[in-house]
Amino acid sequence: MPSANVLEAASKTFISDGIANDAESIRRFNMAFDLDTIETLHGKEVYFEVNEWVNKSLNFRDVGVYYGDHGKQQPDFTIRMRVAAPNLDDFMRNIFPWLSWWHRALGPRGRDQETA
Repeated sequence: MPSANVLEAASKTFISDGIANDAESIRRFNMAFDLDTIETLHGKEVYFEVNEWVNKSLNFRDVGVYYGDHGKQQPDFTIRMRVAAPNLDDFMRNIFPWLSWWHRALGPRGRDQETA
């Protein structure tokens, strides 16, 4: 820690503001934090398998990433996470703000499933 970082009365305002936890700050953090993932996925056809656990408060867990073919037995890699979000749109917008995506419901074994 630099010697200039001294805890004193003037620090109170900064500390009381706390860590930014508004939606925009979270998206900015995720954008910067995901740079390696962004570079890995750039230029590839990619499918995300987002797992929603309906009976858990941290309802979105572990995202499987598939290159080219979403019907594979195993994802090419998995992004481990547990996140609370009210719906898929909110989850994707906040966790992957850099990603352009659309929802495709798949049934068992990767077969298309129509949704009403």
